[in-house]
Amino acid sequence: MKKTMKKKRILKYILVPVVLLLFLEAIIFGGVIINGSVIQHLKQYPKEILHGRLINRESYFENEMINSWTQLDKLVNGINQKADELTADGSIDLQHIDENNQQSMQFLNSISDEMIDQLRLLKTTGVYVAFNNQEIKQNKQNKPCLYIRDLDPLSKSSANNQDLFIVRGPRETVKKLNISTDSSWKPQLDVSKKDDFIYKPFQEALHNQKNYTTKDLGYWSRSYQLKDDRHQSISYSIPLVSHTGILYGVVGIELTHEYLSKLLPNNDISEYTSNYCLAIKKSGSQSYQKVYSSLDGLNKNFALNKDNNDFYLKDSSQKTYATYTSISTYSSNTPFEKDHWVLMVFVDNQDLLSFANSIHELLIKAISLLLIVGIIGSVIIAYRLSKPITTLSQDLMNNKKNKHLSQTGISEIDQLVDTIQEMNENVAEYAQRFNKVIELSRIKLGIFEIDDNKNIFFLSDNFMSMIGQGTKKVEDVDTFKSIMNDLNRYLVRKENKKYIYEIPNNKKHIYIELNENEIENGHVMGLIEDITERTLEKKYIEFERDHDYLTGLYNRRAFNYHIEQLFQNHSQMKNAAFIMIDLDNLKLLNDQFGHNSGDQYLLKVSKVLAKFNDQHTFVSRMAGDEFNMFMYGYDDEAEIEKRIEEIKNSLFISFILLENNEKFYVRASAGVSWYPRDSQSLEQLRSYADYAMYKNKKSTKCGFANFDLQSYKTDEYKQRKVDELAMIIDRKQVMYYYQPIVRVSDGHIIGYEALMRSMTPTLNNPEEILSLANQLNCLDKIEVLTMFHAMKDFIENIKQGYIASDSLVFINSIPSQIMSKKQLDEFEE
Repeated sequence: MKKTMKKKRILKYILVPVVLLLFLEAIIFGGVIINGSVIQHLKQYPKEILHGRLINRESYFENEMINSWTQLDKLVNGINQKADELTADGSIDLQHIDENNQQSMQFLNSISDEMIDQLRLLKTTGVYVAFNNQEIKQNKQNKPCLYIRDLDPLSKSSANNQDLFIVRGPRETVKKLNISTDSSWKPQLDVSKKDDFIYKPFQEALHNQKNYTTKDLGYWSRSYQLKDDRHQSISYSIPLVSHTGILYGVVGIELTHEYLSKLLPNNDISEYTSNYCLAIKKSGSQSYQKVYSSLDGLNKNFALNKDNNDFYLKDSSQKTYATYTSISTYSSNTPFEKDHWVLMVFVDNQDLLSFANSIHELLIKAISLLLIVGIIGSVIIAYRLSKPITTLSQDLMNNKKNKHLSQTGISEIDQLVDTIQEMNENVAEYAQRFNKVIELSRIKLGIFEIDDNKNIFFLSDNFMSMIGQGTKKVEDVDTFKSIMNDLNRYLVRKENKKYIYEIPNNKKHIYIELNENEIENGHVMGLIEDITERTLEKKYIEFERDHDYLTGLYNRRAFNYHIEQLFQNHSQMKNAAFIMIDLDNLKLLNDQFGHNSGDQYLLKVSKVLAKFNDQHTFVSRMAGDEFNMFMYGYDDEAEIEKRIEEIKNSLFISFILLENNEKFYVRASAGVSWYPRDSQSLEQLRSYADYAMYKNKKSTKCGFANFDLQSYKTDEYKQRKVDELAMIIDRKQVMYYYQPIVRVSDGHIIGYEALMRSMTPTLNNPEEILSLANQLNCLDKIEVLTMFHAMKDFIENIKQGYIASDSLVFINSIPSQIMSKKQLDEFEE
């Protein structure tokens, strides 16, 4: 009777909850289907994904529009500077430049190279300058113009500009530049009010009643097509206003529709058929004006219908879903702020929701089937589960006669008690397997334990072999301690209770890390690990970090580090020389015979210099064709001069064989500055050697020249750098590159080091900037510029999404400079 009751209780406890759970699930799933929230989320999800991808593409495109394509300041300044020069010498009359073909042609010739440089830099499909001094009328007017086009700016540029075309420009300019003309070429540009890329910025500048800056007058045009041209384009243009206030034309860049299709590829936004669209919406208007679209048949002016929170293309033959985001093209309070640019994407609504609709239908069928099968299966499973459980519990009770744990009277629990009893009996066996697990482990580990209080000594089987003692057996603590004391002669580093050993083993070295832990007085446990592979990999990385990959000489970082360490202890210096070597003819060799010959040329030079790389000399390949040497520790300069003469002779008799077996001899220009005669400052010695090398290269070219202080003080070269330093400070002519700082343990980027790079043509070495600033007593200004400008730029990169918001930034500060309290407060804000 009791057994029958137990079986019924098990069946009841299994069957009733399962059936109730099935009915509860049916109610919940039915409610979900009726309410439709799951399906709505499924329908909303692809829309959110689509909009998220659009936002990412818009961020990239807006960044290009604002921070790249509109950066015409350098070109405008260059054009205005050239205008001032030509006006000053009487070559042109800027107020009538559009009326004189000869003067306009001369002006265009003088700025053509700067235009090409800007075209390459901004990676646009076109750049143009059009001259005009008069109000633009309805009828077409021919205006002097130079319009240069690059149909594939993303490809590598041609050295002789053979990848460019001249669309508009004088014949003389075409001949001068030796650039092919486009099939639609004309010598001048036809301009009227319909040409908004010329008309809008020029007219606003002509009637500038609010004193807008030329930057405020920058204008993004609608789509246009030059006469006889096969390309549709959009353009960004700004008026040309001279330093004396004369309005004389427009300068701008061009983006063809074909180029926009590469920047806005349809296949990156959705797995369905989708199309990008650039459009403009006027303030207060409900319609959009198409600028560019990959959607065939889209009207020039179109509108969207709003359905709940979704938008669909109006008057479309099929229901087309649309999502868009704004592009911040103009600042507030500027002439064209009412033009609101948007980036859209269109997707067929049926394709977009196909997955959600199929899931909806599938859920209804699946829930219905699940209820039917679940109810039938619950009855069968509950019965089949209850019977073997009861039977098994009875068998276990019959087979376990000698039990140490008391019985509960509930067969299922007693079965669990018996099983636990059996598992406890197996614990000792599992413990014995631990040592085997360590031996079979992929990581080589060894263990020891000493407890003097309890007279316990344990040593894993592989411990002695790991420390280079082979199969030696150790039976007592004293022998073990003696061996470990002898091992101290191989100790290379100690950090708290961690010891690193470098142990010789069969002409090789093994590296062992020992971690010791004193649990209590007299009780010590230790773990050793073979870190040979990790250590050798670290050494290899350090070698790669400090040496030039091609020549094997020190690279810039290592060279600077070693000589900076040397200058911290002047007692080793005695007489020294800083030698800066710049190879001649490397570019010619690369261009005529290929970079493989150039590499052989560099290797030949490095082998010669490496012969003089002794304990008193550092040799480095700094970059490209620049090598630096620092020789120190000599009793007098005559010894160094003799060594320099040997270096020069060894260099100049060296040669490489070209493919035609012709000898190509090494030629170089070098500058030498002397310690302590010229200076005891490393920065000044570097600058003086650079000056001497530069002076030598510009005069005789080829040879070694000593630094001349008197010439340095009066030379125009230094003045140019002084002027550029003022430009860096006053105009903030610097940019920042961010070098990732990676945690070695897991490769995670924890921060970035802000590396300042000058935008000036000559003064572009940070060390040289600091040296010159130190001479001119303006290190404090460099410090303020670095701290504030680097932090603002870093924050902007975080806002743009290029850098994670939790990243750290490391800014190189000048130790001798301290900002004022006011400056520190401003920096913290």
